[in-house]
Amino acid sequence: MVGIAYPLGFISISGYVSPNKEFHWLASALFGILLCRIVYKLTGLISLHSFKGYQKLTKAEKVEWNNRGFSTVHAIGVAVASFYLILLSDTFHEDSSDVLIISRRSTLSDTTLGISIGYFLSDIAMIFWHFPALGGLEYVLHHGLSMFSIFLSLISGEGQIYILMVLFSESTTPFVNLRWYLDIAGKKNSNLYFCNGVALFLGWLIARILLFIYFFVHMFFHFDQVKTIFPLGFYSLLSIPPVLAMMNLFWFWKIAKVERFGFATSNGAKKRRAGFAAAGVGGDGEGEKTSKGVGGGGLPISFGEAKRLMRLVNVEALKTKLGTEGKEAIPYNDLLEACQSIGVARSKEEAAAFARVLDEAGVILLFRDKVLLHPDRVPLCVSAPGGFADIDTEGCPESCI
Repeated sequence: MVGIAYPLGFISISGYVSPNKEFHWLASALFGILLCRIVYKLTGLISLHSFKGYQKLTKAEKVEWNNRGFSTVHAIGVAVASFYLILLSDTFHEDSSDVLIISRRSTLSDTTLGISIGYFLSDIAMIFWHFPALGGLEYVLHHGLSMFSIFLSLISGEGQIYILMVLFSESTTPFVNLRWYLDIAGKKNSNLYFCNGVALFLGWLIARILLFIYFFVHMFFHFDQVKTIFPLGFYSLLSIPPVLAMMNLFWFWKIAKVERFGFATSNGAKKRRAGFAAAGVGGDGEGEKTSKGVGGGGLPISFGEAKRLMRLVNVEALKTKLGTEGKEAIPYNDLLEACQSIGVARSKEEAAAFARVLDEAGVILLFRDKVLLHPDRVPLCVSAPGGFADIDTEGCPESCI
């Protein structure tokens, strides 16, 4: 194989790269891609025979279900390898070698980084192919920065201790995926879902918040070594980890917000529902009024529960999905398709039930085969010449404005 050539000064790796190393890196990355493919297929096959609800999932949900299978396997593998390399092996212990800690590496660390590149390539390819079903631009940014950092460390042999610290933060991924699996399986009210939420909160705090604090402290006390890294690696080490840390903080804030709500309501929710059931009314005291088809397993939920679900949905994002900026009304079928595409509903029946929830809550107004997006402007529309008759999918009459 021909050695990799780079501009001098920008990436200084002369004397480090060899044909054997290149083959090892390429083989590790290809193995990571192959492993993702195998686990993707096995996840679908095993789920088909062990989980009855798998067949009822939509095609998009099955893709995400299988995708989360290989992301879980990768997360567990790299977390275990990183933990071993940093804490249990002598590779990165301060006094185990005369080599600068910033320049230490091993065959196992190279293999771990190569497999991770293969995983990130596989995952980002699926994200682009199914965009935005498997993740938005924030996931593209996260994966792109991760691959770039891992690649630089792999081909230079420098800064691997910091890459492994960041890879250990993937240990929270199994909890994130389990949360999604339980949600899609209709187990959101189970004790396992609650315990997993607590584990996710604590795991994220340790692996993605406190670990990053240690990351920056360690880099500060070894800054004399950090400065010896080639220019691109040095500036990447100073800029990329803070970006990842800010993303982790943002996601942690969202997790903490959800978990606080779940902890506050979990203890009393079942008692309240049992009390209302004994009295013959729904969970919010609204009698037997239910919205069938919304929720896991096709079981009816109370209208009040559906309204709480509605409050968790970003309605403005739904309107943006429809491209309704500046419009007053849209066809009813457009709303149903949008509800399905963003994951609010799995079928047209569920989407119709959710549309009724939005209508009852005053977020929209259902009128014949149209959806009025701004119910507060209805009086103006009624007073306009022609009233509702003049409303079409392009908006209200000029007199409504």
